Amino acid sequence: MIVVIAILGILAALAVPRLVGTQQTARYRAHNANVATLKSAANIAVAEHGAPGGDGIEWDGATQNEDDDPYLWEDYLDGWPENPLSDDHENGGPYTVEINGDGEVTVEPGPVDEDGEPVTP
Repeated sequence: MIVVIAILGILAALAVPRLVGTQQTARYRAHNANVATLKSAANIAVAEHGAPGGDGIEWDGATQNEDDDPYLWEDYLDGWPENPLSDDHENGGPYTVEINGDGEVTVEPGPVDEDGEPVTP
């Protein structure tokens, strides 16, 4: 009986660190999926309405009430995603999407690799 308990203890000691690592990897992947979704939504807006010109457009998840604005994020997303990375992570914090006057889309914070390090475009 003691041997069985010892084996179970060893198995638990091996499994717990893997579980924690798996959860963090899931957060990185969810973050990257959010970044891709935001970028796709902004690119669809540009494809439908052309480049905004001037200083461009910024989406930050705040409700936009301008009915005549063709670049409302609410027209392209069901809801604004929350960043699964903690605020103390380099790529944590709320998302912002910038569509510059030429129609180029930038999402901040940007994607991360499997180790959580920022990916440079």
